Amino acid sequence: MIGKKSFEIGPNDWLQGATSGANTGNGGFSNETDGVNITSFPGVLYAPPAGTDKSTNLTGEIIASCEDPTYLGEDRMFLDSEANFYLWTGSTLTKKDTSTSGFTQLTTDLVAWYDTSGGTNFYATTSAGANGDIVKWDGNVTLDESWWDSTLSQPTLSAFTPWRPMIVYETNLYCADKNNLHRIAPDLVVSNSILSLAYTDTISALGIDQATGQMLIATQTGSNYSGNRNGQSKIWVYDGYSNKARRVTNVNGTVTAFKSVGNTTYVFYGNKLGYWTGSGIEYLRTLNFAKGTSNYLINPHRVTSIDNTLYWVDTLPGSGGNNRQIMAFGETVDGIRSFYPVAYPGHSATSSLSCLTAISATKLGYAFTTDKFYTIDLTDTATSAGFNLYSKRYTFPTDVTFNGMLVELDQAAPSGSDTSLSINILDDKGNTTTTSYMVTGGRSDIYTWQFDYPSMTTRSIQLKLGRDADSLTLGVRRVTVFYTPKE
Repeated sequence: MIGKKSFEIGPNDWLQGATSGANTGNGGFSNETDGVNITSFPGVLYAPPAGTDKSTNLTGEIIASCEDPTYLGEDRMFLDSEANFYLWTGSTLTKKDTSTSGFTQLTTDLVAWYDTSGGTNFYATTSAGANGDIVKWDGNVTLDESWWDSTLSQPTLSAFTPWRPMIVYETNLYCADKNNLHRIAPDLVVSNSILSLAYTDTISALGIDQATGQMLIATQTGSNYSGNRNGQSKIWVYDGYSNKARRVTNVNGTVTAFKSVGNTTYVFYGNKLGYWTGSGIEYLRTLNFAKGTSNYLINPHRVTSIDNTLYWVDTLPGSGGNNRQIMAFGETVDGIRSFYPVAYPGHSATSSLSCLTAISATKLGYAFTTDKFYTIDLTDTATSAGFNLYSKRYTFPTDVTFNGMLVELDQAAPSGSDTSLSINILDDKGNTTTTSYMVTGGRSDIYTWQFDYPSMTTRSIQLKLGRDADSLTLGVRRVTVFYTPKE
């Protein structure tokens, strides 16, 4: 291939994950990339597998899930926006019961909890608004529609809070209620408002500090449901028993979820991700969605983990706003921790993901509007799915002539695979030039493919490496880019 100079895009770039922006260099490829598989075969770029439809028996949009500690294996419980409760058996969703109460995404929480008289049951907070309550479900067909209000004889939950998070902490069940935290002991003795904060402090999230074992309580001035206000946010450290928090820290941004992974407590606040240091939030990343839209905020049912990797629902830049990109942050190979996209479900093209959860040691489950629930195995590669990987933007001191690219595959491309791989070139003026597809014809021994384009003059180059949704299982090892500096 003609070209005086070259550079490679390959294994180190794939494993470094996505940058924080199209023009930044803090990663191996641009955050414009949709779902890719960079972990199944470290150092080789694959397309992720297509999701598997598990929507049979589903009649509403799943908005919350929790583990089922009374069973072994992969079982979970789910709740949809039409007040239906489901059991997940590892392969099938089964609708078990329907409540008359209302439940909504972002305001409803669902947890499993054991009490000494009734064993393990499941508890769901109702929609924000008047007559707030906690519904108890036995995991089968028995519901207590007014467990908090009638069975426990407690005042209805406040109508002035958009969040009603719960947490199980040191055997007790805790429920946030505007500025108050209630505790229910295993013998069902209720300590109503065991912790009462200032009336202007609305509890938005509950979590646990992995370093100290203390409870974390996030508050926001007023309700600030969309995260659009610039009000005062705080994180309180609490022991679960006292009538005062041990200490409080001012933070920036509405905290909507805590998620513990290993010994780290991650914090989602506004459109940012950080981790709790013990004295504040250490910033990690600005997420792709914009501030001020409640539909995009990361609540506890839009974030999950497998092993040491954190997963959450985000948007794809330039996609029109649907938050259906599943992102990850974790160790891709020894010593490298990176942000990277793992899936961008094409079957939810006009929908946002409403729930994301781990359903096994290798699989994620995700739900979206139109009453759908799919699973994806993170160890698999594509058999009928594609991807679009945008490289970082590579810049040069002066104009160069772009000469072409050489793509190396990890296995021979089968004959007739002329619609599986292409590369677009984006120049410094924003123009896009499309190369022809790789055309193998009748050959089945091709491991490399040359894309020539010897006439482009530019001071920067960004590549878009595209794999169509086909039946091939090709992986890309590296792309060598050839160019010649202008004299």
